Amino acid sequence: MTKRGLFRLLGLALVAGLLALLAACGSEEDKGPVKVGFVWPFTGFSADYGPRGEEGITLRLEEADFEVEGRAIELIIADEDVLDASLTLERVKKLVEQDQVDVIIGPLFGSSQEAVGPYINEMQVPAIQVHGCSYALGEGGSFFCSPGSSEALSAGFGTYLYEELGYRTLTTLAPDYVYGHQLIETTTDVFEALGGEVVQQQWVPLGTVDMLPYATNLEDADALLTWLVPADMVSFLNGYQDVGRDLPLAMIHGLFDDFMKDFGPTIQELEDSTGEITGLVGWTWLVDHSVSADFVENFEERWGKKPTLDHSNAYVAADIVIEALKASDGDSEFEALSEAILGLDLETPIGQLTFSSSGMASSDRYIVKPTVLDDGRHTWLPIETLNNIKDPRD
Repeated sequence: MTKRGLFRLLGLALVAGLLALLAACGSEEDKGPVKVGFVWPFTGFSADYGPRGEEGITLRLEEADFEVEGRAIELIIADEDVLDASLTLERVKKLVEQDQVDVIIGPLFGSSQEAVGPYINEMQVPAIQVHGCSYALGEGGSFFCSPGSSEALSAGFGTYLYEELGYRTLTTLAPDYVYGHQLIETTTDVFEALGGEVVQQQWVPLGTVDMLPYATNLEDADALLTWLVPADMVSFLNGYQDVGRDLPLAMIHGLFDDFMKDFGPTIQELEDSTGEITGLVGWTWLVDHSVSADFVENFEERWGKKPTLDHSNAYVAADIVIEALKASDGDSEFEALSEAILGLDLETPIGQLTFSSSGMASSDRYIVKPTVLDDGRHTWLPIETLNNIKDPRD
């Protein structure tokens, strides 16, 4: 081979190498946006959840300028059908197969989570849950439950009701689906193990409009342990007052601030008639630490109102996505993003948040009492913090 031919071959090889390098660099730059699917109810009897969650997520994405590690963040919304989980599954499939989302926030309701779980695990799309999920879902590898497993979220409440408030008997009221059962039964299991007795349990089908029969049928006990979706809670409490019931109330999640205005009697009047109202919540805007205070200030400036638990939990879910992408250097592939989520240790509005290898978060919970502020606003005042609540299996 002549020298000219040799130089020509070397030149071609050099050009090919440069082109390959440029292509590789281009592929890094041209990954496209990170697509985040958001699946909460925007229609039906729980339609209030979706807009609140969207506001919380939007605030965190705006703080990040809708960008992380040089990649734009695109939020794609799907409507969760609370009463027909098969429709929710179809909408999740669209997010994954047509929209090609990298990560999903939601679904919200336990029945929806159970329906989409096998598909999410099969397709290996990280799914961040905002109000918890069952421990079993986390075992599939794709579900990350914030602020923790549903079974763990309320366990400390059973201890508090028995040891701190001195209750010995409970009657319960909750929605008849997986999340309602998990919250109530976890609490009552602990309560009964300590020596307490559950004298009655009422389960309300999702979508029930008339809550008066459940108030009328309550049996006597030291307290009523209850969790209902907000609109149902308002309906129940109005009926509770109408029929003159006066059992002390132990409320998981309580009654969100923006629904208190729809409740006929004031919370103070209700507490006067029942003798005691105690709540267990994952967060309230009166939580006293700097990260929470900054979030409340920023949220109020952006949306012109105080945030609720839904707002804060959705904000935290978006924070998990952003911080995990930072940790993975912008890699949104399943293995890299999942590993990054499990390695997070975040200071959030709801408190310190970490994940176990099972995908279950550990976080703080708050014992609260209803209070009326000087401006007439009804809200929950934290009186005790239950620190670092985690699933006992972790």
